[in-house]
Amino acid sequence: MTKIFLFVLILSLPVLAQDWLQWRGPSFDGRADKSLNVPDEWSVENKSNLKWATSLKQSSSSSPIICGDRIFLSSSDNDYNLYAHCYSLKNGELIWEKKLGQGEKMMRNGPASASPVSDKKVVVFSYGEGSLFAFNLEGKALWQINLQEKFGLIGHKFGFSSTPLCDNGVLYQCIAQNTDNKEESSYGSPKSYIIALNMASGKLVWKIERKGAGKAESMDSYATPIIYKLGSKRGLITIGSDIILCSDLKNGKEIWRYDYTKKKATNWRVIPTPVQCGDMLGFSLPRGKSFMVLKCPQNNLLKKPVQHALLDGPFSDVASPAYDGKNLYVVGGKPSTLSCISPEKGEVLWQDKLDKRSSLYASPVVIADKVYSINLSGKVTIYSTGDKKEKIAEFTPSKNESNIASSFALSDKYLIMRTNNYLMCVQKSSVK
Repeated sequence: MTKIFLFVLILSLPVLAQDWLQWRGPSFDGRADKSLNVPDEWSVENKSNLKWATSLKQSSSSSPIICGDRIFLSSSDNDYNLYAHCYSLKNGELIWEKKLGQGEKMMRNGPASASPVSDKKVVVFSYGEGSLFAFNLEGKALWQINLQEKFGLIGHKFGFSSTPLCDNGVLYQCIAQNTDNKEESSYGSPKSYIIALNMASGKLVWKIERKGAGKAESMDSYATPIIYKLGSKRGLITIGSDIILCSDLKNGKEIWRYDYTKKKATNWRVIPTPVQCGDMLGFSLPRGKSFMVLKCPQNNLLKKPVQHALLDGPFSDVASPAYDGKNLYVVGGKPSTLSCISPEKGEVLWQDKLDKRSSLYASPVVIADKVYSINLSGKVTIYSTGDKKEKIAEFTPSKNESNIASSFALSDKYLIMRTNNYLMCVQKSSVK
């Protein structure tokens, strides 16, 4: 009787939805829950395969995140005012909104280009002038910090836009920048560093200098830190200033560094975030000219990695790779292309041209056996994953869009897409 009762109880428990708490998802590689069933086309104008579509007043290139039944995103307006938003996943209605002061004009990035991050209790919004704002899920302010005021000038050439990482209640932020910049500022001189903050309180856990090997603009990094796990060991990976750095999560101390370029150019800033692919690390080199795969000897995180593969491009200069558990999918280049890379074999399995006129800044995602990408004009392209090239669909869900750099957010039921005009929830029309 007890066994039957327990079985019935287990069956009656609610199925928890997959959260998308960081812009590259729970595994940091753009991969969705395999149960997600996304249609091959959707449209705002035709109202097809959409659960809802909400008009947006402000724009941004940051990506939405999903926590339970809520969507969080950041934005700025034409006067550089900064906003934090919370929307309902169920119906797209605005739950709360915060106006958080005024940002600064940047050469290319908007002041709200970094994406929010959450640990299911706290959500943190990051903005271009170095401010971090933390709220609980109901919108109650918890803490805030301005990194420039606390630690010195942030002077990335195209504006600070690195999204932080949350892991086990700790927020990790990497500031890798041109420390040769002698610009006069009330904040003092620029410095490169990594910090860890307590998500609940905002208190500093540790801070450590990040020493690079680059020169001038090559010191600038716009990438997000990721967790690299080999066996029972885990390290913090940051990229920029010509090096991949693995740091101890507990204290920030260097475990190893890998210099990924012998050519010391002065304009090799890095934008794409690396991805763990099996026991290896894959990442685009600056300007998308090459793609590198690194591997630690004996799968030992404490041992400095060696180059497993170096592939000639064109690859991504902006977008980060997606991983399906076997292959990597990389978008970018001019004309823009989608490349399927086998990290294990160290070779490009196939490439296909996506668009001659529009580039891709948003990072692709893998959903079941398909890879989805979106270009700056809002055109979505879908391919089958796998070793052979197979294009499935190409369409534009919303007209009159431009400069779309937001990546998709995914739950176990929905795809969330952000454009300049809309926040939309994609679901097959036959699904209820």
